[in-house]
Amino acid sequence: MQVTILKNCGKIACQRKNDMNLRKIEIKEIVAFSLNQLMELVGDVANYPDFLPWVKAAKIWDMDEDKSSFSAQLLIGYKAFRATFSTKVTIDTQNQTVRTHLIEDGKSARGIFSRPLKSLDCKWAFSPNENGTEIHLVIELEFADMMLAKLVGNNLHKASARIMNAFIEEAKKRYH
Repeated sequence: MQVTILKNCGKIACQRKNDMNLRKIEIKEIVAFSLNQLMELVGDVANYPDFLPWVKAAKIWDMDEDKSSFSAQLLIGYKAFRATFSTKVTIDTQNQTVRTHLIEDGKSARGIFSRPLKSLDCKWAFSPNENGTEIHLVIELEFADMMLAKLVGNNLHKASARIMNAFIEEAKKRYH
């Protein structure tokens, strides 16, 4: 995994903003899959529970006819912790990106952390590389709760690396 390290957060670039609850994660990876395969995989949110750690359920709605934009709700779980959040997903084949941002939909209110995130912006950018495709993933998120920020935030770099590895392993299963 090729990465830049900020503030010694581990194998991925990880940065705390001025607000303790606001985090930025950046991962770069070169993989031996086509750009189209990776965009298809990242855009396949409905199947995230099948291969992503901690994603227990996914619900899709408001999908455009060409499937380039839709809303998605994810149920995240780890041990006794459960939380849901909803996002708007935009797949831009021309710019070779998949973007996700947090939305308020009134559907994500359950559990002790009924609204785990205050903000979420995620951008997957793909570019051809002589060895396959370069993935550049940037996640900016702000936790809604200080306790949750401390709980999850301290391990965010490890969790992000596990998520990237899960995508790569799923690509191997699907495309090799």
